Amino acid sequence: MIADDIWAKLLWAGLNLSHADLPETQSGKFYPFELVHAITLFWLFSGLRSDEIARLRVGCIRWEHDDTPIVGDSDRVLARDVVCLLDVPVHRTGTAFTKPVDPILGQALDFAEIMVDRRGHDLNAWISRTRREGSPALRSFAAGLVRDLDAVTAGLTLPHSSGAVEGHVNRIKMLKRQMYGRANFDLLRKLVIHAG
Repeated sequence: MIADDIWAKLLWAGLNLSHADLPETQSGKFYPFELVHAITLFWLFSGLRSDEIARLRVGCIRWEHDDTPIVGDSDRVLARDVVCLLDVPVHRTGTAFTKPVDPILGQALDFAEIMVDRRGHDLNAWISRTRREGSPALRSFAAGLVRDLDAVTAGLTLPHSSGAVEGHVNRIKMLKRQMYGRANFDLLRKLVIHAG
């Protein structure tokens, strides 16, 4: 059990996470900021243990809307608001279960699914829904996406990747850091050409 004051601090830190909060290694950030931010939000709002989080798969979020009948013997309907349900799959020692979670988690996972499935054509719908219903952090993220919407949509749609180029850039930066103050550009050029 986490005390209320500690939980409030964790919640504030998770919602206000920034690039500067991540540790720096010799080769840069250990994990991409977006990944750390998504996992942080997920941990804060899902109420799941780490082994349950690791079992989640694409499609684990379901949205139930107004006046949807409750499954089973009940003649009742859901509340007026949208309910976000998380399906946690079966495990060696536990059964599968579904639980309601905070909508911010559902919106973040919806975006993650757009990225994983490369469905850039769904991005505009996600941005408009997030602007209407999202938390301030997600609305800010969506506003950042809109600033360069064509590039983001292309990145989420096209099969091309800049991974190989980024790898070479990181290798050059590592060589430059290793040589800091020891040599000039000509030696760095030779190292890059011969190390490749």
